[in-house]
Amino acid sequence: MNLRSGTSGWTNRTDDTGQHRRRPWLVALGGLALLVALVGGLAAYRLARVASELRSARTLIDTAGTDLEAGRLGPARQNLDRAQTLLTAANGRLYTSPEIDLVAWVPGVRQNLDALRQSVGVALRLVDGGGRILDAAGPLEGPDGDLEVPLADGAIPLDAVRASGRESEALAIALPTGADRVESGLVLPQITDVQDRVFAEAERRRVQLTNVARALSLITEMSGGNGDRRYLIAVANTAEQRGSGGMILSYGELTSSQGDFELGEFGNVDEIELDAPVDTPLPDDYLERWDGFDPEQRWRNANLGADLTVVAPAMEAMFTEATGKPTDGVIQIDPAGLAAILEGTGPVRVPTVGEVTADNVVDLTLNSAYVLFPDRDVRQEVLGDVAEAVFDRLLDGEYESLRPLGEALAEAVAERHLLVHSSRPTAQREIEFFDADGALPPAETIDWLHLTSQNVSANKLDYYLDTSLAVKGTRRPGKAGMVEATVTLANTAPDDGSPRYIFGPNDRDETAGLYRGLVTLYLPTGAQLLGASGDPTQTRPAFDTEAGRSLVTFRIDVPAGDSRTVTLRLRLPPRPPGSYRAVLVPQPRVRPTKVALDLDLGDARLRRTLTLPRSYQVGEGGRIRTISGPGRAGNP
Repeated sequence: MNLRSGTSGWTNRTDDTGQHRRRPWLVALGGLALLVALVGGLAAYRLARVASELRSARTLIDTAGTDLEAGRLGPARQNLDRAQTLLTAANGRLYTSPEIDLVAWVPGVRQNLDALRQSVGVALRLVDGGGRILDAAGPLEGPDGDLEVPLADGAIPLDAVRASGRESEALAIALPTGADRVESGLVLPQITDVQDRVFAEAERRRVQLTNVARALSLITEMSGGNGDRRYLIAVANTAEQRGSGGMILSYGELTSSQGDFELGEFGNVDEIELDAPVDTPLPDDYLERWDGFDPEQRWRNANLGADLTVVAPAMEAMFTEATGKPTDGVIQIDPAGLAAILEGTGPVRVPTVGEVTADNVVDLTLNSAYVLFPDRDVRQEVLGDVAEAVFDRLLDGEYESLRPLGEALAEAVAERHLLVHSSRPTAQREIEFFDADGALPPAETIDWLHLTSQNVSANKLDYYLDTSLAVKGTRRPGKAGMVEATVTLANTAPDDGSPRYIFGPNDRDETAGLYRGLVTLYLPTGAQLLGASGDPTQTRPAFDTEAGRSLVTFRIDVPAGDSRTVTLRLRLPPRPPGSYRAVLVPQPRVRPTKVALDLDLGDARLRRTLTLPRSYQVGEGGRIRTISGPGRAGNP
């Protein structure tokens, strides 16, 4: 026997036996790998399908939201139902698929699975909450599936409004923020994209639902849902400016009780004139500034101050004294505000002037009426008649869509052509939230500017007046600012204008077309007037305060077809550290004020020119941000 050969043979047999022993394990291992691959592939397919369904559902949710905004309740409900079908199927796959559970332990899979599960859960919350809102709004749905707010009899379905508000608020609270989302570097880009879209939709809807809930809360309050209410409608004529808007020449009365609205008397303010000043909550410095103007007695001077929250309580007290009726608030509206209502309701017919539309109401009431009606008594009734017809049409409520009305009213509020004040704290909080209160920024705000010019010559030339403000100087961090504020008034009225009621003259020292204005520049607290230069003024520019706010004021005459410019040298309080911002607030004029800024900020220069139909915040680099609208109270 060959030992070598025998040994070799033994070894070979051992190798053969080992190979036979290893082969089943290799087969098993290969089978397991194949099974894992199949399960993983199936799981990946399930997850991809879930992501696709989630994307489709998000699109349907977005479409449903658009339908709801447009008042199309039927299509909104259909899209939410389709989204719920997709999301229910997706949710089932995520929680009942064994292949997904088998691979959930693999690094990265768990994070992607959690991200998808959370995103589907958020989307389901949107769909479920949206369905509850639609169910609550059921009484507002017409036969064709569109939203109808039945105001034909001056009433709204208060129960449906309240229920819709509760559901909107509940869903807004339930929706997550970006801080709640699953975050991991292991989440795949495709799933991150889906997650981003779902959370962005949730954030958008959360803000929207908060606005809806607060708007419905305001409607409930103003419609008498929390007790009978009465509001003074103060119709402001912007051809003759006052601080918070146009001069109050006409008035109306709006009452409400448990969702029922009713219009009362409309007329000229001379019908509710007062024999003596009334006791009002006007601040002492306000009364001192306007001494001689009788702002506690004369309706034409009731809103001399620029802040409606200051003057409205006095107007409420005056109305109650004149009529003996308790008053819960003031709705101040001018012709541009009436145009906003007509934008949503359609035209009205007024016997004295014919058809009044959103396009012609401003010119008709502020200019043409003075030519058409030489008789003063008839002419003074025109704006009040138009306002009454517009509010009558508003309460009829037969609109194809509420969106044009809502958008137009929001624009009028942002431009301060429609302002509201309530003596009821709950309502006032909602009015403030929507920036409809006509307030100026807090006195301590740095920096803010507000320019007003008030006609004191008894003509109607604010219709023809252009105003501008240019601010130039230094505004460096930690240091006092040294700036020049240049105010320019340009009177575009013709010097041979007629009739006299529009163009004057109304005094012995006046000429036809002369604009005599009281100019006020409101400034940050702590500002100082160092000097003034430019064209002659009727009174020397002087520092003063109004309701605790700093200001510089002067009177000036501007002949027809001419302009006048005055430059004020100002010292502003030290600028706090951090990025710079300036808040610019408009006066609701027929012709919006133009503002130019040229400021040395130390490490940068701010140059920006803009027109002020609404409030803006201007920051470094010339960036601007609208600060009118819902949630203003939360803005810096």
